[in-house]
Amino acid sequence: PDIIAATNWLFNHEQLLHIISRAKALLPHCCIVLGGPEFLGNNEAFLYKNKFVSGVFRGEGEEVFPQWLKVWNHSKETWKSITGLCYLDENGRYQDNGIARVMNFSQLVSPEKSCFFNWSKPFVQLETTRGCFKPCEKPVRTIPLEAIRERLNDIHQHGIKNVRVLDRTFNYNNKRAKELLDLFRQYPDICFHLEIHPALLSEELKQELSVLPK
Repeated sequence: PDIIAATNWLFNHEQLLHIISRAKALLPHCCIVLGGPEFLGNNEAFLYKNKFVSGVFRGEGEEVFPQWLKVWNHSKETWKSITGLCYLDENGRYQDNGIARVMNFSQLVSPEKSCFFNWSKPFVQLETTRGCFKPCEKPVRTIPLEAIRERLNDIHQHGIKNVRVLDRTFNYNNKRAKELLDLFRQYPDICFHLEIHPALLSEELKQELSVLPK
């Protein structure tokens, strides 16, 4: 490959670095870029220590990664325009392009539409909101209910029986949570996994949950 791109998490960090360092040794022309939760802080020390990595993306990559693909093999001067990208320039100096955020979250193409989507797993992960309701963090962005219904129809047609809802706080907005539960009820053969914040649980939502199937 010309490019190897991978997501770095706490649980795969060591194994991933071992694999890609070996890949770089075998394919010295290959450009390696990483993203994921491991790079949400300052990435200078990591890039100086692991020079086989050409750059790392900080933040949400759906919009900026395709931009980088258009200039990845150009001069690194062109990389300055890619928000969220951290890298060492031609002179070995650390460049930090901040953090990438997808504000047009509802306009993103759903993962299930990708030819790379893996339907063989026993579950599908579904993100209906992104962000955190706390004012100190990035704002919550949502996908309209009708778009979620379309995605669930697709998931249901593929015979998936388990959906893990990735929303960081499913019930940050009790009205929206109730609307989603009403939608989920229309798929009685699917089991939904939710992350619910007990302190934000309204009496109305407790009642709603109590009448849902186990």
